[in-house]
Amino acid sequence: MPRLPVPYVGIGVIQGAQLVAGVLFHGYSPEFGAIEVSIAADTPRWISRNRVSMILGYPFRQLGCGRVGAAIMASNSRSIRLCEGLGFQREGLLRRGFGRDDAVVLGLLKEDWERGQYGNVS
Repeated sequence: MPRLPVPYVGIGVIQGAQLVAGVLFHGYSPEFGAIEVSIAADTPRWISRNRVSMILGYPFRQLGCGRVGAAIMASNSRSIRLCEGLGFQREGLLRRGFGRDDAVVLGLLKEDWERGQYGNVS
């Protein structure tokens, strides 16, 4: 399995001349085939099937991961719904995982990704 050259890899999404979203892959564990993802965006309009396929396909196709995980503030229902719409499953709750806010833990397995609507976009 390949190793990341740094402890994280960032991907920016640009529309026009403006950065509208950033994706950070971190916590890569090649021995377990797992990585974490964090996403920040100025607008929900950044997302498209091709972008999702390319971005979230990176750990599965290029790194050979079997799992991508995410931790989201429990109060951030929009981001939780987005991840669930992409195929992530709720796996748990970290009480006060973000200071005073709980963290919802979600995971996406490679086989679920490949069966889903975003995993087979070319």
